[in-house]
Amino acid sequence: MARLRMSMYFAALKEALEKHGLLDAKEKIWNMDETGLCLTAKPPKVMSRKGSKIVHAKASASRELLTVVACGNAAGTYLPPNVIVTGKTMRALNSYDTQNAPPKTHISVSSTGWIKSGISQLWFEEVFLKNIGPERPQMLVMDGHESHHHVEIIELARAQNIVLVELPSKTSHFTQPFDRSVFKSLKSSWSREVHEFTAKTGVPVGHQQFFRLLRTVWATAMTPGNLVSGFEATGICPYNPGSIPDVAYVPSEEAQAAQTPITPSNEVCDIAIIGCTEAVAADPMSKQINAANSYSEGEMEIQIIMDEYVVESALPASTLKSYLKHFESGEHPVGDSMYTTWRKYKEQPQATISSSAKGGYFVITSDEAYNEKPAEALSDERYVNKIQEACLQLEKL
Repeated sequence: MARLRMSMYFAALKEALEKHGLLDAKEKIWNMDETGLCLTAKPPKVMSRKGSKIVHAKASASRELLTVVACGNAAGTYLPPNVIVTGKTMRALNSYDTQNAPPKTHISVSSTGWIKSGISQLWFEEVFLKNIGPERPQMLVMDGHESHHHVEIIELARAQNIVLVELPSKTSHFTQPFDRSVFKSLKSSWSREVHEFTAKTGVPVGHQQFFRLLRTVWATAMTPGNLVSGFEATGICPYNPGSIPDVAYVPSEEAQAAQTPITPSNEVCDIAIIGCTEAVAADPMSKQINAANSYSEGEMEIQIIMDEYVVESALPASTLKSYLKHFESGEHPVGDSMYTTWRKYKEQPQATISSSAKGGYFVITSDEAYNEKPAEALSDERYVNKIQEACLQLEKL
């Protein structure tokens, strides 16, 4: 992950939390995520005679995967699950033991078995809004899957005073609470239940057993402590960017600077470049930004400067106070790579990163992000093709 991009994300998150008075409101900060449960679970290790090359076990021949949508808040409260099964109509549910599902489970049908924009909107209306209570505003943190940020969902969220925050792409393994501490426990429990059921009954798990096992797994794996730990580990609540481990930013800026050359270009850069007479192409979301804090070639030195506000706003007040104290005394905390990055930008002249360098908005219900949605939709080739197909169908009628 790029430290610059994560700093900008945490700065936007902090601004949204403070603006809406949600900085310490654990019961009003939610995370939604999906995972897949396979009818054939990975078998556990077994004991056998030494030298045995094959150990037989009974398992389902189906590779079918069912999607489970989970949602919970930083206080450890879970909403009822939404299960998505593969099928074209609701008749697909006839083969499932839906009567054994966890209480208030919402069930949807998808031709692919995965979540789609229509199912996301239905979940938002029927599960999320109906179970979070009347207090407003509240915040929902999600990943950047295309089904999560359709204009219909954003309009509904804005009307209901729900703040939608989209996580930076390809970072959910460190920024998504459910991925950090909940789904691993859920999948481990699921694999164990599937194996034990098959071992005891001799019957492979199929549609008729799915919801019965899900009910057991949901009650044992989805604990409040797991969810609270997930929000803490991702730095969302309590707000703490330092919760993201340094290993998440490997390779470091220094390592990339040694490995990645920066080539001159005629394109204009949105980020100020100090000490360089030529314009240099640099995408702030790319590895070049992380690489080039101090890159020299001959007599030309290139320095890419981050706005100091972006760095400092991503730090907790206590951490920033400690950093300032160390900076004034000239001390350097041992093993604190975040301080090294902060000091590097602190010692350089300030420059401003334009909003266009951000490559999108993290708070997608903000006025700026909402106003760009129509243009974004028209630039999407799939969206345009759908409009053209609809027009052709109307002409035929």
